[in-house]
Amino acid sequence: MSLSTTPSAPEGAPLAFSPVPAHACERGIDPDQLEAARIRLELLYGEVAADWPGFIARPGQYQMMQACLLTFLSARAPGDEDT
Repeated sequence: MSLSTTPSAPEGAPLAFSPVPAHACERGIDPDQLEAARIRLELLYGEVAADWPGFIARPGQYQMMQACLLTFLSARAPGDEDT
């Protein structure tokens, strides 16, 4: 399974929403690391949805998940913020 830099929304997600928020930025993130992280995130999301009987996907949840992933991957140590 290969994910593009902008993944499609999961089945059942409203098509009116972009899968990745406009403010989320992929600049500075290794493309291979980003793809591996997205695959892992999708796997974990699917496991939670399958194993948790009360799990309900809410509007915007997928987009927030992708934005949080980009925030985490682009974070730097305090000493590296000047570069």
